[in-house]
Amino acid sequence: MSIDISTLSRDELIVQLRSLVKQVDELKAASGAGGLGLESALSSAKRTNGTENVLKEREQKRRKVSEMAQQPDTEMELASDPAAIESQSGASNVPSPVRMKERREFNFSRHTRRPVALKLSYIGHDLHGFAMQPNTAAGTAGDRSGAPRLVSAHGNSAQLDTVESALFAALITAKLLDEKEERRKWAYGRCGRTDKGVSAFGQVISIRLRSALPAGAAPHVVPWDDESHLATTFFPSAPDEDDDESDQAAAVPVVPTDAECNNTSDPGTASPTQDVNASELDYPHLLNRLLPPTIRILGWSPVPPTFNARFSCRSRLYHYYVPHTPDLDVAAMQQAAEAFGAGVDRDFRNFCVPDKSLKKAGKEVRYTRTCLGVKVQQDPAPPAPAHAHPSSPLAPLPLLTISVHATSFLYHQVRCIVAVLLLVGRGLESPTLVERLLDPAEFHRGRPNFIIAPAEGLVLVGAGYDGWGITWRAGADAERNVARGVWEGWREGAVRTAVWGGLAREVGAGRVVTTVVGGVGGVDVGVAGGDQAWGPGEAGRVGFGAWREGGHGEGAKGAAGTGKGKKGKAYVGVLDRQRIPY
Repeated sequence: MSIDISTLSRDELIVQLRSLVKQVDELKAASGAGGLGLESALSSAKRTNGTENVLKEREQKRRKVSEMAQQPDTEMELASDPAAIESQSGASNVPSPVRMKERREFNFSRHTRRPVALKLSYIGHDLHGFAMQPNTAAGTAGDRSGAPRLVSAHGNSAQLDTVESALFAALITAKLLDEKEERRKWAYGRCGRTDKGVSAFGQVISIRLRSALPAGAAPHVVPWDDESHLATTFFPSAPDEDDDESDQAAAVPVVPTDAECNNTSDPGTASPTQDVNASELDYPHLLNRLLPPTIRILGWSPVPPTFNARFSCRSRLYHYYVPHTPDLDVAAMQQAAEAFGAGVDRDFRNFCVPDKSLKKAGKEVRYTRTCLGVKVQQDPAPPAPAHAHPSSPLAPLPLLTISVHATSFLYHQVRCIVAVLLLVGRGLESPTLVERLLDPAEFHRGRPNFIIAPAEGLVLVGAGYDGWGITWRAGADAERNVARGVWEGWREGAVRTAVWGGLAREVGAGRVVTTVVGGVGGVDVGVAGGDQAWGPGEAGRVGFGAWREGGHGEGAKGAAGTGKGKKGKAYVGVLDRQRIPY
């Protein structure tokens, strides 16, 4: 009599084995001869269709189901497809009634949260700006107050097109934000909304994040569902201006009270708050592990609920980097820059791009801004890392830094200022052009139609929050990883610069390049004119060729001496050009 034991249950199999052993023992006792014995019977059972493995796997699955059923935050998916079950379990001939897919649901209500400020940097050359855009996978653009309407942590790579989309995806993945709750509970604010291609060394955002501290352990650490402090959060109405270089209000910044200033800790003084904040989550370390290498969180600071990165900001500083070419008259640029003044309110309507959307909405734009200074200076090279080769070049050309410091900015104001200063530096305009463009007598004619400088050279260096007691914090691991990533990016950029520099030297020297034509012999293809092909005015075009030639004949003059721009057209002065209505 044969029995297919693969069809038996565990209990039935045990009964059969016991019956078999009993029969063997009875035969052994009756005849006095050796029988199979228990070990032989079990060995026979092991060889039949892998019975022992079947029992073991079934027992493991039953145990796992029992453990998961006792976990309140666990969901199980049941499936009836045997093929799918087999692929998951790894047993080709073991039917199973369930396939389990574990999905942990994070319970935010068990945690606390607090308002914080985050300082971040990013290299924006390959990004589509700071703010979310309607065409990104992460969601739609934010409202006028800067709060995004929709964020998803599970989109495709398109969500990294902007800084905000990558940042919020990291915040949600790290469970620092609950993507299911209303966005107003995030209390989100940003210092400035930089445009496509613009970078930042010191961008600042304000937001409420999950905390590792118990409620009340530090100022403004509250239970997750506590909304009492939201009523005191400062969210003024949106301004009439919406600037891609600095998303700011023309209104007076928020002034903190003494009590609010005391709610932030100072690392230089010993206090209970300082010790508690040392036990807080290392936000830079958590987020930098999830962000792309070009976006880094540099530090965080505790802030009161009334702090808003946009409306609490007292000033912003931008740098614009340009090649210091022989055709630039730096002294003339510095003379023109002095006309902007320092700490003076001026009307900058001729140094911005009109916002058509505001005009369509019938809103009036306030063009007056307080300029704290415009400077033109030689850019010092950053210190080389200890492990870098001493002969490694940073760039083939020296650089100029045009710094613009103000309390607030209009749409593309910095890039307009840079464009005018470069026209002055190249001898196409007089240094008095700045004063003429700031003169109210010129306003009735409209804005001159000149081309603004490219975005790639613009950097938001930092923002001033005087009186708020901001103290940036980051763990040792976070600081070390940021420094390592920055130097790696610097080395990569230096290599690319060296490659372009080598090509520029080859082209400038008119070296001969041999090209095989038709597989027979070679044809020498040279650069016409040899060394003369790289004239004294050509170096000034490097990096700004498209900008110089665009639309108004801003061609090379000065050292080149042509005075003509695109297609040989004579240069037309800024004040003599067609005007654009404000």
